[in-house]
Amino acid sequence: MPEVRGVVHCHAKYSSMFAVAHRPIPAGIDEFVIYIGGDVPCAPYRQSGTDELATELAALLRDRSAALMANHGMVCVGGSVQDALHTTLVVEHNAQIMWGAEALGGVQPLPEQPVADFRGVYEFVRSQMWGT
Repeated sequence: MPEVRGVVHCHAKYSSMFAVAHRPIPAGIDEFVIYIGGDVPCAPYRQSGTDELATELAALLRDRSAALMANHGMVCVGGSVQDALHTTLVVEHNAQIMWGAEALGGVQPLPEQPVADFRGVYEFVRSQMWGT
C-alpha cells in the first residue's frame, strides 16, 4: 500500500472494548464512511508482534483506514502520521457513540446508497490525495 505513509497503534478505551469483544465498530455515522471507508473490522486473535498478526491487519487495511486487533487495540493508517492520528480520533469517537447506541437498543445501519456514495469519497481521498 504505497499510499500509506503513516501508522498509529493504540489501546483507546472504547475501541479496545470492541476489540476485546471481537466485534467490528459499525459505521453508524455517514462521516465515518468518508474517513474510515466503512465499519472497522476486527482481526482474529493473533499473538502481538507476530507476522501472522501483521498479515491479518494488512488484509483488513487494504480498503479501510482502521482495523482492530482482537484482545488488543487498534491500528490506523493514513497518508501521513497526522492523517493516521486523525483517523484514530475519529474511530475512538465513533466507538464511544456506537457503544452508547448499543446501550440504547442497538445501532441502526445507514442506508445503502449513502454508504456507497461516501465510500466513493473515501476511495478518491485514499487513491488521489494520500499520495500527494
